[in-house]
Amino acid sequence: MAESEPINCESKTAVLAIRLERPGSNENLHVSCYPVHIHGPVVWNNCDLEVSLTDAGKWVIKDAIAGLEILAEGRVEVRENCEPRYVAG
Repeated sequence: MAESEPINCESKTAVLAIRLERPGSNENLHVSCYPVHIHGPVVWNNCDLEVSLTDAGKWVIKDAIAGLEILAEGRVEVRENCEPRYVAG
């Protein structure tokens, strides 16, 4: 399962965090970025996230099956096992 965490859309330095979880496990993965465009669901299952860099130096984070596409500037950060840790359902 994947879930994007709320952001303050009025801030030019708003960080979007996407939390990826596996059912039955307390491990997780966070993908964080500074979005300039977001299109797609807030929560979805069977996540197949891809991160790529464009020729213009922007990041594209997408899950084609879920219809998610995020265009981001700056950097993309990936961290494992962030708090809170719990067994996903």
